[in-house]
Amino acid sequence: MTDATRREETGNNSNRQVNTTPQTAEQRASATQWPPRLQVTYDLLVRGLAHAEIARQMDVTTNTARGYIKEVYQRMDVHSQTELMARHV
Repeated sequence: MTDATRREETGNNSNRQVNTTPQTAEQRASATQWPPRLQVTYDLLVRGLAHAEIARQMDVTTNTARGYIKEVYQRMDVHSQTELMARHV
């Protein structure tokens, strides 16, 4: 049995495994051990900030911010900020 599953006893005394893996994007993001810069990037993205504003707030170049953003998208299996925000809800 993995950490993501647990046994649950049902009314008919049979055991079944129940998946307890976090389901929402926010839960998946917080459940992983992300580097602080990626966590900050994620937080700013779901707040709806533009990429240039993310770079300014993180005090990095736009290209560096783009790299962080790309990494967040890959880890969350999304292709856009809009998709990330939709999964965050």
